[in-house]
Amino acid sequence: MADPTFTALVWVTHLLGTGHLFRTAAIVRALRRRDVRVVVASGGMAVGGVDFADAELMQIPAVRSPDATFRSLVDADGEPIGEQFLGRRAALLSELLSRTRPDVILTELYPFGRRKFRLEVDGMLEEAKSMTPRPLVASSIRDILEPPTTEAQVAFAVTRLHDSYDMVLIHGDPDFVALDRTFPLPEALGHLSRYTGYIGGAGERAGGVGRPDGAGEIVVSAGGGVVGQALYDAAVEASALPTCQRRPWRVLVGRNAGTATFDRLAAAAGGNVTVEWARPDFPALLHRAAVSVSQAGYNTAADLLDAAVPAVLVPFADGGEQEQTIRAQVMAEAGRAAVLKTEDLSASRLAAAVTAALALSPGAMRPVAMNGAERSADIILQATRQRASSHGRR
Repeated sequence: MADPTFTALVWVTHLLGTGHLFRTAAIVRALRRRDVRVVVASGGMAVGGVDFADAELMQIPAVRSPDATFRSLVDADGEPIGEQFLGRRAALLSELLSRTRPDVILTELYPFGRRKFRLEVDGMLEEAKSMTPRPLVASSIRDILEPPTTEAQVAFAVTRLHDSYDMVLIHGDPDFVALDRTFPLPEALGHLSRYTGYIGGAGERAGGVGRPDGAGEIVVSAGGGVVGQALYDAAVEASALPTCQRRPWRVLVGRNAGTATFDRLAAAAGGNVTVEWARPDFPALLHRAAVSVSQAGYNTAADLLDAAVPAVLVPFADGGEQEQTIRAQVMAEAGRAAVLKTEDLSASRLAAAVTAALALSPGAMRPVAMNGAERSADIILQATRQRASSHGRR
């Protein structure tokens, strides 16, 4: 690999699930394929199996949310964090900025979310303004955000976008769902928007080519598995109902669900059910499936869009979360999914939803823009080159 021409500093902090981290890693890998030096500042709990290629990974003091409300945060030992803890994170990020002197800074979700970390991110961006030349600053966000509940939340994001950001990378397709469905970005900031297409599916599909498993199956998944146990249980029970016994089922258990959950599901599974740990070739598996049963997180939805497989979506809605419910509605409106609310989840209702999904027509599903990680990297690199050229560099 040639010597890196540019340096990117990427900030990401996942709090409950792992989707933020895996999506960011896909962008990092795409940047490395373009010879960009990448330094990742990760502030969530360490997660195994995340491929950052050969990027430099700095684990800043880790935090997590103990539940879906996100009202409080705890450290790796489960102790509540305070200002001193956040101050240590901010100091480390400041040191990292000074050491790397990046050409581009990418913040995942911020300032549309992660407001609890404004001390460290705002501090980093203010310091970056004093650099010559100032780094390009971009925000990396999903197509559908958790809708703001107050005007203050909107003002928080808008003010920071106006003061510090050069672009917003929206990982979606505006012809499928536009950002303004969940966040009212002012017209004056519309020039910041860059739709990249969805991140997911295509890069990992080849890993399962030629394998027979999954063909014609009902494939059940729940991401990392932290909040998927009710879905796993309902799926195993539904698979035994007369209307479901004619098809094979495959239940993919997220590693965070734990071995006790896995063993319980395996013991309860009938002869038409395979219970196994979640697999890295999940996108390829979806291409062979008859129906996918899952929650409605971004990463899974992107894989579903890429595979054009009918789906049953059971959106996660604990703690008043709306993002997955909205995404499931969008998928249903497009004729891609049957939707089952978490509070309505039962074996019989899941079986009925699977029957409804089987009646959907994959051939009628309009293709959506994918290849979002590669497109993100191209947008970043092009803008960084233009900025460097305007300053007479490289």
